[in-house]
Amino acid sequence: MLLSKSQKIAVVGGGALGQYVSARLTEAGHRVNLLLRSDYEAVKQRGIMVESPDGNVHVKPGDVDVFNNTNDIGPADWVICALKSNALEKENAKKLLEPCIGDHTRVLSLLNGIGIDELMADIVGDSSRVFGGLAYIAVSRKAPGQLSHVFTEKTTIGHMLNTKAEVQAAVGMLSDCKGINAGATESLLTTRWEKLAWNFPFAGMGIVAGGVACGALTKHEKLSGITFEIMKEVVATANADILHRSMEQPRLISDEFVEQLWAMSVTEELDGYLPSTVIDFKNGTPIESEFIF
Repeated sequence: MLLSKSQKIAVVGGGALGQYVSARLTEAGHRVNLLLRSDYEAVKQRGIMVESPDGNVHVKPGDVDVFNNTNDIGPADWVICALKSNALEKENAKKLLEPCIGDHTRVLSLLNGIGIDELMADIVGDSSRVFGGLAYIAVSRKAPGQLSHVFTEKTTIGHMLNTKAEVQAAVGMLSDCKGINAGATESLLTTRWEKLAWNFPFAGMGIVAGGVACGALTKHEKLSGITFEIMKEVVATANADILHRSMEQPRLISDEFVEQLWAMSVTEELDGYLPSTVIDFKNGTPIESEFIF
């Protein structure tokens, strides 16, 4: 199911991921309304430039509608929330998102962590219109409106109530976009934990080691083993939580998944990659904590 190009998409969160997704949606022919703050003037004047192995893209000024206030965006058919979770902690998330939410608006949150979907359901007021996306996309912001995309493994999308038809609607929105690799999951909770199995060890250890890139962890004799053990411990915690929630036929995280996740982590493409949480640490800005650590 492809999203009609006439439907209105609002992207709330203009960091690296939000701008990247906006650029790819625009490239595919969708009309995007993007909320920006620090990059507002730069994107309004010069657009968004993405360097990527999946193809460079330059979204020219005017091809994407940029705003610095969600009240000016108004209700949308889809809201893609690409804020960092610490933005939801320190701001009134409902006040920020509510202007974009109408009676039939669906909300897809591209945020990491556990508890995000419950927060979104409270804001939307209807769990059946809440979706979560876990983006294995290595992209960073070089300068305002300028992005460096290293690689995309996948973007896995689920529905809070795990309704298959709804999941396919969300996947359809991104299915014609380059460098997104959208796919579906039958269990949003399990998939959130799977992403956290990467975020927690690499963001956490990256900070503990002083603000280092992934390769400094995976190539180090001792830090490599510690990081891998933390990954396994997160998975054990995840499976206990999934079972505790007494889901029907719960999908647990397998040992094979852990091995595959680690294999992805030790590739050369990620050697110099800094998780956004580590970047925040190095810059002295607040890190994502409540939903991740």
